[in-house]
Amino acid sequence: MTDITITHDMLATLARRCSYAVPTDGLVFFGFRGLLPLDIGGTPFAASHRARLVSFDHQHMRCTLGQWRPADGKLALFPGSTVPNRNAMAQARVNNGRGANMLMLGRYAYDKGVHKAGTPTGHRAFRQGIFFPVWRNSDDMDFDLRARLDTSGITPDVYPYDNLHCAHHDNVDIPGYSSNGCQVVSGRPMMQRTGNKPGNRPLGAVH
Repeated sequence: MTDITITHDMLATLARRCSYAVPTDGLVFFGFRGLLPLDIGGTPFAASHRARLVSFDHQHMRCTLGQWRPADGKLALFPGSTVPNRNAMAQARVNNGRGANMLMLGRYAYDKGVHKAGTPTGHRAFRQGIFFPVWRNSDDMDFDLRARLDTSGITPDVYPYDNLHCAHHDNVDIPGYSSNGCQVVSGRPMMQRTGNKPGNRPLGAVH
């Protein structure tokens, strides 16, 4: 598989070509679909990290979630997924795609909050802060140009919240991560269902 070195300059170039504004301080989160960090245990912040191209199958975590500090040009990478799990897709397919979706490529805004607040599996997460159209699989088990584009969410209490949270799973070689459309990072969260035991997450991951 082809290895890619991810650097500050690469991220800055990608942002510039997409006309995305880059803040001068704080963290920028990013996701690469079909790319895994070579260090699947998570990385510390550094000037560069290597990753490898992989195929995603909606069963295994096959994406990279990253944190970028533009102010000092450093970044950290973590394994995860930017696509929904196949089980969620199968259930959604018979309901015109409702219940699962895949994020479109773009720039999203997130706020600190709780995923599934008020439930036994509620846990800390970054909540989607703006509406963005999503793809839904109502014809088959993939997302292509024939997939339904859902633009119906026009108010915050209607549109799907594709949050950024723990995957409830921490092994990239075993299928089973939890996502109906959210971006998820390898790890298990602290939540009521597990007695609020401390969760585990990759080295350095900010939740």
